[in-house]
Amino acid sequence: MVAHWRRQRGPGWKWKAAINGLGATITATVALVVAVTKFAAGQEMFRINGFPIHAGAWMVMVVVPVTILGLIAIERHYSRSGTELQTETPLSPYDIHHTIIVPIAQVNRVALQSLAYARSITPNVTAVHIAENAEEAERWRLDWVKYEGYGRLEVIVSPYRSLVSPILSFIDAVDRKQSGDTLTIILPEFVAKHWWERALHNQIALRLKTALLFRPGTVVTNVPYHLRD
Repeated sequence: MVAHWRRQRGPGWKWKAAINGLGATITATVALVVAVTKFAAGQEMFRINGFPIHAGAWMVMVVVPVTILGLIAIERHYSRSGTELQTETPLSPYDIHHTIIVPIAQVNRVALQSLAYARSITPNVTAVHIAENAEEAERWRLDWVKYEGYGRLEVIVSPYRSLVSPILSFIDAVDRKQSGDTLTIILPEFVAKHWWERALHNQIALRLKTALLFRPGTVVTNVPYHLRD
């Protein structure tokens, strides 16, 4: 309250700050006396390196200060969030130019559903597939002729079947090339009917989503495909 009156000022603020300051001093003195008393006379709960630990002392000397510091940190976070002025994507819809990347493992209904959704937003769509070798990559390029209406195809050869890292590197390269565009990653997602089946799907998508969460200026969209009996 002393800090509050010093910031707000106004009529009689010095007198009000003095009263609150006196109250704070008395409260601090009582807290110190209680802490010393608890340490000296409290019931011993356990020992750490031979030093007796009392239950009452913990409440006064540890829990309360930690709680106060936590509340201060929360208040500062909300203050920073409320005054944040810089945005990572344009504020006007007319300034948004889309570049969309859709990672796919195979050409199936789930992938085509996601590509169709992406294509409805912009023609600037790239499907990305990770191939194990050059032969697989060439097969994908030849087969993609049937799906050119969904967008371009980029096949990345990864001999050790590393998936997340090559896709992230490709996203970085596209972002550098299309620096003025809003980059959107569309992830196909299986939605299983039973909870125990969910662990069998979407592991790569989950890892990508987690990695992209901390990438500024990148939008991540999930397109669900509900599995039925």
